[in-house]
Amino acid sequence: MLPPPPGTNGGGSPGNDGTAEATEFMAIAANPTLPSFTNAYGETVQRDVPDQLATVRRAEQKLAIAQYLAPLGLTLTEPLILDVVVIIDATGRAEVLPDKTTVLAGSLTPSQAGAVAAKIIETWQFNPTLDQGQPKAFDYTIRLTLRPLA
Repeated sequence: MLPPPPGTNGGGSPGNDGTAEATEFMAIAANPTLPSFTNAYGETVQRDVPDQLATVRRAEQKLAIAQYLAPLGLTLTEPLILDVVVIIDATGRAEVLPDKTTVLAGSLTPSQAGAVAAKIIETWQFNPTLDQGQPKAFDYTIRLTLRPLA
């Protein structure tokens, strides 16, 4: 996700090499999982687990590069996989913690990865966490995969 490659004009039109740049991409979010926490000694910290974990309402979405990536100065030429830490509130809205986003595949800086994750995930809806039958805010990790569409 860097500036358009040589031979393309960055506008979705064929470049000098006859290939067209993708104008859309598929964003796929795995259901949220509980992040693991460690203390200063590297030991896993036990935490309360709610009765029902949050779930993503629509796991796959086709999105426009012009709306989500271009404003950040990015293109998508290869799959990108991010682990994104979020807080899903009691209404099912996600707040991304951009500085906690990890790039698993692809070539983004940490700040670019956090910005992309926030721009995409914060528009999605989730079924909230339930604890003793009541919705509550809870933190999760979401694996986000972005794939260019030809």
